[in-house]
Amino acid sequence: MQKIIREYTREAGVRNLEREITSVCRKLVKRVVDKGKEHGERVTPKNLESYLGIAKFRRSLIDKNEEIGASIGMAGPSSAGSS
Repeated sequence: MQKIIREYTREAGVRNLEREITSVCRKLVKRVVDKGKEHGERVTPKNLESYLGIAKFRRSLIDKNEEIGASIGMAGPSSAGSS
């Protein structure tokens, strides 16, 4: 779960997380059905890429340090929304 959150989603809510988990579940079920009763399929951080493809996001230096007080933000033009 932690790898999906860090490398495949970037949002405050859980909508994309739910989509990614659903995608993994669908692909896992398909593999199980194709192989039958003795499937032996497991989703692990090592084989997650085979289910979701290449990671969409990389952990930034700030994420790796996990320092207290570090914040991530987005800046835009100061005139946005004013007419």
